[in-house]
Amino acid sequence: MTRSDAVENRSLILSVVEEAIKSGRRPLPTMSDIVKASGLGRGTVYRHFADIGELFFAYLQDGYTKLCCTYEPEWISGGRAVLRKRLQEFLTLYFRFNIENHTLLSSPECLTSEGLQLAKNELRRKIFVTATLMSDTPLKPIELSKWADVMAHCVETGHLMSCHILEARSEISVGIAMNLLDQFLELNEASAAPNSST
Repeated sequence: MTRSDAVENRSLILSVVEEAIKSGRRPLPTMSDIVKASGLGRGTVYRHFADIGELFFAYLQDGYTKLCCTYEPEWISGGRAVLRKRLQEFLTLYFRFNIENHTLLSSPECLTSEGLQLAKNELRRKIFVTATLMSDTPLKPIELSKWADVMAHCVETGHLMSCHILEARSEISVGIAMNLLDQFLELNEASAAPNSST
């Protein structure tokens, strides 16, 4: 098998997983399901992924890596309005990815996985950095961490599913997160302003 064949086969396997997960199918697909749907030989699939856990991990890792590469606040110029718009776009993509992959993300193996925690940490870091770059006054890191955590929860769909508010659309959840960001920055600037009363 050539290198390009191996890359194509890996991509095919991951696309089969994506289709199975986005369909909301329960239970999650097995390795046998993936082999059958891909049309590849069992040995070929197992050469790429030793078991279903490794396959699911690779699928999520690829997804979150592609997603997180779409927004790096430290590299964006253009001021506060541009940063806010780009963060909003990123949060929308993040929310949609989570909704599309909820079946996998809500599995016990995934909920306790290191990979999911790393994605959540990266989400909070991006919010934290964006708020820092948008603020005209210094921010208190502990306060900002608390607000970033609440903003991140708006686009992490696990709690939305458990509360049966899946009908929440990305524009609603992301809108709440962006309103929280604006409110936090306003409160911070107001508290940093010199007291004008005498």
